[in-house]
Amino acid sequence: MLNLRASTDGTKPGTKQASLGTRSSESRDGTYAARIRFSDDPAKGERGDHVNQTFYTIGGSATKYSELDNEYMPNGGWGRPGPKLDTVTWYDHESNDRVYRTAGKSLDGWHTMMITVEDDVVTYRMDGEKLFSSDGKYAPRSGMSVNFNHWFVDLPFKGDRAWDMKVDWLCYNANASLSVKEVRSAVGGFTGEGMNYFDTVRESR
Repeated sequence: MLNLRASTDGTKPGTKQASLGTRSSESRDGTYAARIRFSDDPAKGERGDHVNQTFYTIGGSATKYSELDNEYMPNGGWGRPGPKLDTVTWYDHESNDRVYRTAGKSLDGWHTMMITVEDDVVTYRMDGEKLFSSDGKYAPRSGMSVNFNHWFVDLPFKGDRAWDMKVDWLCYNANASLSVKEVRSAVGGFTGEGMNYFDTVRESR
C-alpha cells in the first residue's frame, strides 16, 4: 500500500507535499483505475486545511496538451467549499479552458476511481457510478503519464499537521474500456497469482 503524506507547520519552508507518477508518457486510450483512500481528517494536527488529493493523467504541451483529473478537496479550495470531487478534462491550461463536474459530498474512505478514454470520449467513474463525460476537443491529444498528488492549495493557519492519502493499487489497460467489475477481477487475479507489478504498455501499443 502506498501512502502519500502531505505535512506542514503552516509555513512554506515547513511544508512537504507528495507526488508520484509514471516515468513514461505512453498512455492515452483505455482504462485507468486506482483504489484510493481519501481522507477528510488529518492523521495528526488540526483539521481545516485546503488539501487536494488527486489521481490524474497529464502529457503533451501547446496544441497537444492533455490532462484528465480527479481532485478531491475535503475542505474545499480556491474559494469553493468542500467536501467536493472535481472531475476535470483540460484543453488548455494557460487559458483555463476546461470542462468539469463537481460532486459535493464526502469521500472519506476507500473508493475505486476510474477514467476511460475510448473513441475520443472521456468518462469518469467512482465505484462503478458514472460521474462525468467529455468529448470533442475535450479529449486527450497526446500520450500521458499517470500520477498521484497530495498537496496544500494554501496555508490558512499555523501549527503542525499531516494528511494521508493511500493507494492500494493502480491498473491501466490500453486496449479496452473496462467496467469496475472487470477491473477488480483483473486486479484480484494478478495479486492472487503473486504478480505485484508488471508493465507491457509499450509492447502493446
